[in-house]
Amino acid sequence: MSENSVQERFDAQQVVAMAMRLSVNEIEALGESTELREEGLKTIRAGDLQLGQQLIAEARENQQRVRLSAEAQTLFDTYQLAAESYVHYVVGNLEKAEAAMMMSISTANALQRSYGYIIELRRVHLAANIIRINLKHSDPSAAIAMGIKLIKYLGGDTAQWPWDELALDQADHLTSEEQILILSQLLSPLASALSKLPAHKLSDIGKSLGALAREATDTSPASQMINEWINKWTSHNTDKMAVIALAS
Repeated sequence: MSENSVQERFDAQQVVAMAMRLSVNEIEALGESTELREEGLKTIRAGDLQLGQQLIAEARENQQRVRLSAEAQTLFDTYQLAAESYVHYVVGNLEKAEAAMMMSISTANALQRSYGYIIELRRVHLAANIIRINLKHSDPSAAIAMGIKLIKYLGGDTAQWPWDELALDQADHLTSEEQILILSQLLSPLASALSKLPAHKLSDIGKSLGALAREATDTSPASQMINEWINKWTSHNTDKMAVIALAS
């Protein structure tokens, strides 16, 4: 299950709302910008950073030539900011990448609060992206702890949402399949970062990791996936388990 799967599912959730609420001109303008932006992202992933950046910039320029309603502008912004975050990430500007992704979540929140859009899948997907950005720092300990909090949030503990300023009073429910979709993006980079941490750093997050293992005890697909992930990481990192056991 890929990031494209998340994008496609979120897009499908919005089609009906857009058709009912936006004008034909707005839908056409958003479609044109989307084509430019998606081609830009595809181009960057294929190795042509310069052309990809140009296409993503053209997407914003295209939008600026059209007068959009506040709702349509907010829709544009949540997609565009995420794409611009990816550009910052690729060139190594992690601070700008994180800031743009945080703004993308903020605009997604506005879609729910002001217009009733179903945005939880996108919101959590963007949150996972922020964690993956922060895992690139020289010390990823804080990002790992943040990732564990997001996993707990996916499990239903809404108090574990990592950023108070981006919380929603009433978040939409994610299906089991959608939870798996997000976990499939998050668990592998977390495992990689955990494996690279020295033992004395592992002790800082051992309690959180131990609690996660104890809490994922139901028979849901998400809990099973989390337990499989923990067991697999444990079997490949036996030298570090004593530290985690002590911290737990």
